[in-house]
Parts: sequence; C-alpha cells; structure tokens
Amino acid sequence: MNPFDRLPDELLRYIFDFLSVSKDPYLKGDLRRCLFVCQRFYQLARPLLWRRIHVHSKRDLDLVLLDKRTGDTSEYTTSLCLANKMSFKEGAASKEDFEELVGFLPRVKDVSLHALQLDMIPFDAVSSLKFLTTLSIRNVSDEWTGFSSNQLVSLEIIGCRLSTSAFLTQRDFPHLRALSLFVEPTLNPFVPTLSYAALDPKLLVQLDMLQLPLQDALASGSIWAPLQQVPTLLYQWSGDSTGRWRAPPRFWRKPNLVLIEHVLVERDYSSFGLHISEYSSLKTVSIAHGFSTPDVAGLVKICLEKGIKIISVGCGNDLGVKQDFWTYAKREKEALKRA
Repeated sequence: MNPFDRLPDELLRYIFDFLSVSKDPYLKGDLRRCLFVCQRFYQLARPLLWRRIHVHSKRDLDLVLLDKRTGDTSEYTTSLCLANKMSFKEGAASKEDFEELVGFLPRVKDVSLHALQLDMIPFDAVSSLKFLTTLSIRNVSDEWTGFSSNQLVSLEIIGCRLSTSAFLTQRDFPHLRALSLFVEPTLNPFVPTLSYAALDPKLLVQLDMLQLPLQDALASGSIWAPLQQVPTLLYQWSGDSTGRWRAPPRFWRKPNLVLIEHVLVERDYSSFGLHISEYSSLKTVSIAHGFSTPDVAGLVKICLEKGIKIISVGCGNDLGVKQDFWTYAKREKEALKRA
C-alpha cells in the first residue's frame, strides 16, 4: 500500500497548508499541483485552493468571476482581498464587478479592502455577508463617513481619512470586539480629523481590545477616555522617528506616559529600555520582530525584571489587530468578570 494511503485526510490537509499558493488566483503554486496527483489529493486540495482569493487586477477579477459562474468553488472561499494597486487606474473594473464577486461568495468571513477608490468599495454587499466577522479597510485616500455591520467582530481602519467617528457606535456594530484605528489627517483644513477621544463610550465598553498609534496618544491631551475603558495597545508605525520613546518634546504631553499600560515596540528596543521607567503603569510589551538581537534580549530582560509581561515576540509590525494581545485582553476581561 502507498504510504500516503495510510495517512488520514486531516493530516494531509495539515501538510497541504504548508504548500505555497501563488498570488495569481489561477496559478496556485505548489498546492495547485496536488490537483493532478490523484483523485484523493484533488478532493483535499481543491477547497484549500479557493479558501483565500486575492484580486489585484481586472484579469484576476475576470478569472475568478468566470470560475464562480461555471464552477462550484464558492462554498470553499472564506477570505477575500480586493486591492487597487494599479489595475483600476485604467478604469477596467467597477463597483458592480465587486458586488457581483461578493455575491458569489456567501461564506466569506474575512474581507480586506486595500487602496480602493471610495466609489468602488462595495460596502452594502460586504455588510450583507451573513458570515462576515473580520473586515480590514486600508489606505482609502478619499474622505468617508463609514458604514455599519451587525455581525462584525474585528475591524481595522488603517491609513484612511475619516472626519467623524459617528458610525462607530454600539448600535451599528453590536458584536464588535476588536478595533484597530490609524486615521490620516483630512485634506480639507476646514474638516476636522476623527478624534479618538470621541469614540462611543458604549462601544468601548463592549470591546475586548483597541489599537491606536502611539504618536497620537503622546501628542493628545484627551485620548485617555478610551484607554481607561478598554485595554488599548499603542504601537509605533513605520513613519515614527527614532527616539520617540524618550521624554517628549514641548508639544507632547509627558503625563500621558504614566497612563500607558500596553505597548507594541517595533524598533529602537534599547532606547525604549532606557526610558521604560517613564511608563510607570506599563503592564505588557509586545515585540514586533522575532529575530534574536542584543537589543531585543536586553528589552526582554528589563521587562522581566520589572514584572512587565511579554505578550508576544515576532508579532510583526503590521498595524492590524494583534491576535496575541486580543487573547490576553479577553482573558483579563473574563478574570475581572469572575472577580
């Protein structure tokens, strides 16, 4: 008997998960080759091929729509990414195309909308997905006012221009538990940028965790209402300059340092270690990079000596919701309820 015939299906699926998948929706890399091995491999690999769909061009969109119209793969897709890197500058696709695609994917749970023009985002179609739990909206340069979703659990709004947080309410997102925000300034000087301090208090109480940019927290004098109502992870972002862990300049508010409880450190580990005593309320530290360096090792040692919990090492510098911190925050919330 062939050794592979002795392996259970669950183990083969686990192995297939490690095979590469091409970004091209029709060239799925090593995993695609499994379709041509035998009938059993075909049956096991096919659902994994269509589990995640990334649409980066009009060609991608046409290929996926063609398969969805003629095949039965829609039941396998649980994750969808729509990105407007270059293709839609040619005017090759429309909002209606996206709406048609979303309509073919009723089981999608995770949606990412990256760098799309505002008039091309199918908010209504996405919000109508019955199983949607995670939504990431990134780099939407146009100013917009939001949307709503009854079933959403995790929401990321990164690099977008928002003038209001009026749509971020408990009523519009009754099941939201994790929220990551990084809002760009509005282009119109007469239109104010979203204020984190204006977030709905009822929504904050409902959340397990909140993520906000550290530089905005240090420069703000009124951001502390959110921090006092929900565990808030403050992170560096790629444009943050070196040395911002130290005592802030005159336009920053040094008292804010003593209120910070959770920090994600992306770089400048030794600098943060030198000034960690200024963060007198610090409870947890998450470290973006997982590689071992003297700076990382030194920071870990300092945290352990001061009784500061290391949530994760190597969690990445992406601004999306950090799952390790979310797990920690949920446990802390449950512990408070029991107490």
